[in-house]
Amino acid sequence: MRPLYPRVAAFFGCLPLLASFWGCNSEQITVSADADDLFFVRSEGADMPVRVRGNTKSNTFILIIHGGPGASAMGDFESVTGSLRKDYAVVYWDQRNSGSSQGGWNKQYLSVEQFADDVRKTILVLKSRYGQQTSVFMCSHSWGGMIAPAFLTSGDNQTLVKGWIGADGWHNAPLSDSLSKAMQIEWATKKIAANDPDKDTWQKYLDYANANDPQADWQTEYKFTSHAHGCESLLKGEEINDFSFSPFSFSVSPVSTPSGATNIGTLTLFSGKFAESTIRKEYSSKLHVLQIPVLLIFGKYDFVCPAGLADDAIKNLTSSPSVTKVILERSGHQSMNSETDAFNAAVKVFVDQFK
Repeated sequence: MRPLYPRVAAFFGCLPLLASFWGCNSEQITVSADADDLFFVRSEGADMPVRVRGNTKSNTFILIIHGGPGASAMGDFESVTGSLRKDYAVVYWDQRNSGSSQGGWNKQYLSVEQFADDVRKTILVLKSRYGQQTSVFMCSHSWGGMIAPAFLTSGDNQTLVKGWIGADGWHNAPLSDSLSKAMQIEWATKKIAANDPDKDTWQKYLDYANANDPQADWQTEYKFTSHAHGCESLLKGEEINDFSFSPFSFSVSPVSTPSGATNIGTLTLFSGKFAESTIRKEYSSKLHVLQIPVLLIFGKYDFVCPAGLADDAIKNLTSSPSVTKVILERSGHQSMNSETDAFNAAVKVFVDQFK
């Protein structure tokens, strides 16, 4: 399971103050070159915020399927997609039990299939609001890379979108774990042999990888993923472009950060059952049904969802009219942060070709 984003509960004490700033905004459906609409999609116990920013006049919308579980579309993508909003509308949707979503525990609805159905409802609402002819592209990242194929390979859902942009995604959990383990062993061995200043940390990662199977149980898988992030941290500033990143955002509402902390706490409480239901899922065997164009963007140094996943997807996307792979040479798992311009340029070329 992709690691739950770290959250802090320090803002809980500020809830009454922050809530006092909460206003009742009238619903907007804005058609302009610089729209900024906020509404909620209700689905099976969850009220999920959707913020639409940018050029809605373009009739082309990029729907962000964020990572986590438990992250935030605004927190992950708002600051890095500004240039895309000039040409298209970017849709920041917080998944159930993520970001600023509301609705309580919802533990009975924590499944990949439910998240995929939430995507379907969100797209239907977008088309109802902005027009049935609206061109929708999905842009999924990390954990979102499992939700996207779950949605696209179900029924006729793929007819609702023009294309799929898969960024550093997790469409095959067992393969991802295997690739990540091999990558951790390879790099740790190399760094230790080179007497790297962080060789003690690399040795810890190496010992754990050699002694454990990430598919043994969700706790072991979680540990491997934590080490994968650790490996990238050790490479940042050298192989990986340095960047600052924070999943917190006050852009959706004044209570985004407290809501996010509450939601991440919920997922943590139920992470065992939820994780066990996901860590052995794979959609490689279903990708052959996709008949839409696909763009795959991966960081060369992604230890969490290694770039080998792109090759697996390409092998199985046999019915897609166009499959493009872009490897960003100075990126890890957060490729949209470490090479923002290159990331957005690849997205723009793809969207312009198939919108």
